[in-house]
Amino acid sequence: MTTVSAELQAKIENRTATIGIVGMGYVGLPLAVAVFDAGFPVIGFDVDDKKIEHLNNGTPYLEHLGSDFAQAFVDSERFLGTTDAAD
Repeated sequence: MTTVSAELQAKIENRTATIGIVGMGYVGLPLAVAVFDAGFPVIGFDVDDKKIEHLNNGTPYLEHLGSDFAQAFVDSERFLGTTDAAD
């Protein structure tokens, strides 16, 4: 195994690999919740600044996901919602 792949494997096993998800809609947001619940830090990107504002303030906008995850995002500091792809 190469050094880079070994480092990535270690980050995955230790749950320190930051996972980036593009699109915080009906597919991306549930994926972000699942990855977050698995213990990984998550960066959620979307061009819709209202979605990102809701997520960063702990207010959900998709009813079928419930509301617990949104406040958990804010409380944990393991979630960053952004409209800036450079993040």
